[in-house]
Amino acid sequence: MVVGVRINSKAELVVNDTRITSHGSPTTQLKQDLVSSLGGDSTKPATLSKVVLVDSGGVERDSATISTTDWSLSNITDGKRATCSKTISITASYTITKIRLYADTLLYFEYTLSTAQSVTSGSQVTVAITIDVTLSISHTAGGTLVSASITLWAGDEIARRFITGERRGKMINTIQLVYQGGTIANVTGTVTTDTTNLKVTLSANYTPNTDVTIDEYDHSTEDLYTITQIKIQAVTLSAGVTHSWSLTIQF
Repeated sequence: MVVGVRINSKAELVVNDTRITSHGSPTTQLKQDLVSSLGGDSTKPATLSKVVLVDSGGVERDSATISTTDWSLSNITDGKRATCSKTISITASYTITKIRLYADTLLYFEYTLSTAQSVTSGSQVTVAITIDVTLSISHTAGGTLVSASITLWAGDEIARRFITGERRGKMINTIQLVYQGGTIANVTGTVTTDTTNLKVTLSANYTPNTDVTIDEYDHSTEDLYTITQIKIQAVTLSAGVTHSWSLTIQF
């Protein structure tokens, strides 16, 4: 089974009554750090901490600090939206061509303005950031599928890693087998990270002592934040037989 993660962002620069909206994609650095984080690295990713204005010569100029409490989080279809607005004081006259979003010293987002904007010393500008994290299931396997869905917590699980840091390093390593009748067996699997191809894979095996019938299996983090819910037609897992499941999260 493959889950695709999409991170879209836009920055709106407001200068007096002029509004310029620019779209930006996450850098490879952010994607690599998220892969490492899902693999259990508690130091990654860093949280977004600064928005910087860049002039026409590529020089970073004025900036504003972002704290985790500056963000507002809301649910969107199949994901999470984070918004933040910061006012930046201009200390010299120059032309803004780009906006950068840093986590400590790491560049996580860059936005190129569709129209360069001149600013003057002593003025102020506002930068409003919107980041959408959405997930989708592109392939499923294992049993006759009834439905496959992303949970309400899935986008939250990814966003809070680099927005607030709350979910940093929580490994996605659990398959939850739901027996008919509601009993849940939590199976811990093996996690493999691939920062070159920007993916993390969970593989799990389960050998029941007695025959059991399942009609759902879910993928969760180590503290049981459920990412996917896969409902299947009832299937019996035979005693003494090893059954396998896998999940790949692709950025």
